[in-house]
Amino acid sequence: QAGELVVKLVNASGAAATRNIVIDGLKRNGNNIKQTVLKSAQLEQVNSLDQPLAIAPVETVLQVKGKKFNLNLPPHSLTVIRVPVKK
Repeated sequence: QAGELVVKLVNASGAAATRNIVIDGLKRNGNNIKQTVLKSAQLEQVNSLDQPLAIAPVETVLQVKGKKFNLNLPPHSLTVIRVPVKK
């Protein structure tokens, strides 16, 4: 059977940040890690009828080999990574 490890990171700062992520103690199921980022260039930004996708999640797939990798966190963002693991 397989599952996933879900890690949520918030960058409340107005500056980008890089974090070193270490996934140890779990057997990963492949090298693909799903990343979803929700961000806005303006802290006060909201979705509206005129701009319904002003703030929208962006999904990407990261290719990660090994236990360690660096993750870039944009300013004023929520980043969710999903790591497939073997149970």
